[in-house]
Formats: sequence, structure tokens, C-alpha cells
Amino acid sequence: MSKKFLLVICILLPILGGCMATVIGGGGGFIMAVEDRRTIGTITEDNVISHTVSGRIGETAALNHVNVLTFNRTVLLTGEAASQSEKDLAERIAKGVQNVVRVYNELQIAMPSSTRSRLNDNVISTTINARFFSEGKFKPVWVKVTTDNGVVYLMGSVKKAEAESATRIAQSTKDVKKVVRLFEYLD
Repeated sequence: MSKKFLLVICILLPILGGCMATVIGGGGGFIMAVEDRRTIGTITEDNVISHTVSGRIGETAALNHVNVLTFNRTVLLTGEAASQSEKDLAERIAKGVQNVVRVYNELQIAMPSSTRSRLNDNVISTTINARFFSEGKFKPVWVKVTTDNGVVYLMGSVKKAEAESATRIAQSTKDVKKVVRLFEYLD
């Protein structure tokens, strides 16, 4: 696989999320899965959890901007909720999904962010993923990145040195306000 092709994958990864294997095709999805430290079963389960949580939250009209990211059965909720009760509802929904072991509820009590803000967040995440690839300190699939209102969330199973590299890269990326590390450490 050429470096150019892999760079395109890294750029598209935060935008397309769990659909990436479908976009790349069987071979590309297999290569990404082989590089991931999670088992194929866990990757699949994480995707099912994310889709289920997103779907259930989507059925709730009050929760209109909630992002869901899952890694090793741990769910991260970001975005905005209109009230504390709506924030709590989103967490209860996530905890109620089969196989979820932990929920990080990082929803902010605020009006939904603007389209411009969300686009900027996607640019930040894409830039960070591309920098992970270009710096070559670790495999980019080892760290999931999502950004909400300029706050970058990093999830993955990494060694401490890899976590430090990922954090340094994220912190030094333009428009990043803060980096939140939600890593599982291997050492």
C-alpha cells in the first residue's frame, strides 16, 4: 500500500469513522484490522456499540448533538445537551447498551454547536490523524481521535511513550484548546 493511499485513509478516518472498512474494501479493512491491537471481535463489537448508542440517542429528540466514540467497550459521549437531565439521559442510554463497560460523559450543557465549529473540529481531527501517520511514532489505528469545540479526545491501547507522542502531536495542532487522554496503557 502506498504512503499516499495511507495518508488519504488517515485523512478520511475521522470523517467516515466505522464506515472506513467499507470504503477501502475488504483488503484495506483487513489491513487496518491487522494493525489494530484489538481483536476483530472487539472491533466489531465497538462498532455495534457505537451504532446502537447513536441510534438510541438519535431517537431522543431532546439530544440533537451527541457524538459517540467506542474503544474496547468504553463509550465516549461528546457534544452538547440542553440540560443536566438530558446529559444524564444520554449516559443512561449508553450504559444500557449491551457489552458497554464504561461511559465517559463529556457532554457540555450548551446550545448545539454551529456547523462551522463542527467542520473545524473535523479538520482538527483529520490533521492530527495525518500527523500521526507522517511522524511514524506509532500506528495511527492505535489511537482514536475525536474533537468537539476544539477539545481533542484521544482513546486507545498504547504504551506510555506512544501516549506521550500522541498527546504532543495533538497539543501542537492548530486550534486545539485542550487534549483529554482516555488511554488504556499496555506498560
